[in-house]
Amino acid sequence: SIDLLVSADREGVVNLRNGRSGQLESTYNVDAPVRTVYLTHENSKVVAVASTGRIYTFDRKSGNLIEHFGSQRSNLTTINMAPDESYILTGASDGAARKWETGRLPNTTTVASAPSDMRPTSLGADGRYVSMLGPDGDVQVIDLEAGNALLRAKFFTDVKPITLSLSPDGTMLLATLDHFTPAVISLPKVLRGHEGYINSARFSTDGAEVITSSWDKTARIWNAQTGEPGHVFRGHDGSVYDAHFSQDGRVVATSSADSTARIWDRSTGE
Repeated sequence: SIDLLVSADREGVVNLRNGRSGQLESTYNVDAPVRTVYLTHENSKVVAVASTGRIYTFDRKSGNLIEHFGSQRSNLTTINMAPDESYILTGASDGAARKWETGRLPNTTTVASAPSDMRPTSLGADGRYVSMLGPDGDVQVIDLEAGNALLRAKFFTDVKPITLSLSPDGTMLLATLDHFTPAVISLPKVLRGHEGYINSARFSTDGAEVITSSWDKTARIWNAQTGEPGHVFRGHDGSVYDAHFSQDGRVVATSSADSTARIWDRSTGE
């Protein structure tokens, strides 16, 4: 279940709420509009990514700023914290994936790089694999521990991918092939059903399912192996910006242009 729900706005205000009651528990302030915000694995820290490219880490309970870091020289394209919270991996528009050691910042190491026209797009849940996407459809998947590319391929010729996400174990890639159609591209499965632009597409924590959000005011679940559709979450009055599974996969959280966030029962769609 979702016990805590974190959200942010363009004023740099981050709100942490009780996922069951909706009651506001804590507020954190960033000195720039917030692009992305999330809780770490043990719910001990709140991480906010500002539009400037700076990353802010707060202690969840005290609200104190632990550290902030980052570079404005290139735009961040992805961010992920290691399961043991010992480091943060970032991908940037300059084609580099960087490892930031928490508690020792700004100590950083470039752990993978690609030509500047390729951008890191996602990191596996265990922080080991990073996917990179080029402007002409070139894809690389890099094993950060081994330091080599597991995959170099050109999956796309007639269409330019919008987004590219990596499954937790690094074995599947999830692409938005155009604004309306996501696809699991390591398998020939196209996920058809949305009637508007796709805002987000991501794997569940076990990689078995995919959840997408769209301008058509819905979020949808799909079987990652077969491409078969699951529940459709309807009720928002505006475009659904993003959708996430909970860690245990039992509930879904969505955020929308209607200025609301909603929590849904994953098994019923209610």
